[in-house]
Amino acid sequence: MDAYCKKGRFLDALQLLDEMRKRENCKPTLQVFTTLIYGAGIVRDAARARRLFDEMEQCGVTPDRGAHNALMGAYVRARDLQSGMTLMGEMEQKGFGLDDVTYNTMLCGFQRAGNLEGIWKIYSKMIGSGFMPRTRTTMLLMKVFCENGRPDLGLELWDYLIGKGCVPHRHALDVLVTGLCCRDVVGEAYRCFRELVEMGMAPTERAFRVLEGFLKKKREFGKIDEIRQMMKATQLEEHQTEEEAA
Repeated sequence: MDAYCKKGRFLDALQLLDEMRKRENCKPTLQVFTTLIYGAGIVRDAARARRLFDEMEQCGVTPDRGAHNALMGAYVRARDLQSGMTLMGEMEQKGFGLDDVTYNTMLCGFQRAGNLEGIWKIYSKMIGSGFMPRTRTTMLLMKVFCENGRPDLGLELWDYLIGKGCVPHRHALDVLVTGLCCRDVVGEAYRCFRELVEMGMAPTERAFRVLEGFLKKKREFGKIDEIRQMMKATQLEEHQTEEEAA
């Protein structure tokens, strides 16, 4: 059934469901329904996904957060973002809580639709609840913010993560440093670069070169020497770690 769904052969997967119902001791489970809802999403049949979701309770199966996320994914694939938002509200009312899959699904939907207002809304909800996004969601948000001329929001997200004790992915620093420097906020880009190093993470060569170039334009030679020393130190640590592992 899962293979059929992933291959887009949703009708074949549904046929398996019918076969299960005809057999004794082969009652459809939560996993079966969730798989089918996911499959309906792949073929962008949100209406069928909703019917399957509603049918679960009729069969004595209680939808969990995964099933809700699968239905949300179906709505997003069908570009029905309003229904996705409504479902998000239902999840909260039922006490399931929202996870990274929930947030990422809706953010991806609004991103594909070019709906920045929707992204701001989801982002504000996520931050307001104190939720810690995973790397993929952080990267999505950082790219959206910086590519749409709002590196200030990228900086806000960075500070939020640091404040939570999280070490942001170094590719998030790439995007943020470029966005800040292009808006002439080089001092904050330098601060973020330094913070990543202080938390034990090595910045990429890209982030270093971008920051170095803008610091040269501002004739901040002292800071240039500092980030060069930082890069040397982190590269040395990486080399030593690799030798120890070998």
